[in-house]
Amino acid sequence: GRASGEGEWNPIVDDPFVRSYPNAPPAFYTTHLRVDIERPYTRVYMVVWDPRQVQLRVMTGTREPESATGETGPGLVPRDAETMERVVAGFNGGFQSLHGEFAMMSEGRVYLPPKPFAATVAVYRDGRTSMGSWRDPPDGVTTFEEEWAVAQIPADVVEMRQNLTSVVEGTEANPWRRWWWGAAPSNDDQQVLIHRSGMCLTSEGFMVYFWGKAMSSDALANAMLSARCVRGIHLDMNDRH
Repeated sequence: GRASGEGEWNPIVDDPFVRSYPNAPPAFYTTHLRVDIERPYTRVYMVVWDPRQVQLRVMTGTREPESATGETGPGLVPRDAETMERVVAGFNGGFQSLHGEFAMMSEGRVYLPPKPFAATVAVYRDGRTSMGSWRDPPDGVTTFEEEWAVAQIPADVVEMRQNLTSVVEGTEANPWRRWWWGAAPSNDDQQVLIHRSGMCLTSEGFMVYFWGKAMSSDALANAMLSARCVRGIHLDMNDRH
């Protein structure tokens, strides 16, 4: 059976931090699901937003990531009035650099270059958001080199974040057959059950944020497929966040 409200999308219309456009549908909806048959107590909470009304932005941390030249970003949402009046939420963007050195680009500046095959979310200069797997290395390139990696970034991409490989692509979970999703020892035979978060793009073009406790990577993938995600990225896994 279903838990109360499970799978029912509830509009966010009474939150003082969430504005609305005149005559537009709500920009946010929320729900939760239980997607792990063996663990009915595990709930995945979801927030879907309309990217025509809400723009995703990417900001570095104050200490992470650190570029090759030792540079770090401001680590803050810009404090100008126009931005602060429109901020609705913030969330963690993925692993620390030492856990994979996945790409980070913010406000037009590359802090860590993109890696081949990695799950990627990118923001274009005109505000559009794109998700998918980063392209393969060019023919003849067998080692990762920062120069050609940065040269692959389209000129109109101004922000980017990568983490691991895609959780879902199309209708398939774990298309790259990844086993290690973080925390578990490499010789272990099962995934760690822990707080996990993720983000996806749905078949209708909406964006969804996911968060849950005691989750496996499979549970995150199942939640994404249940929400009709066609591109999904694993963000973080940490009970302190």
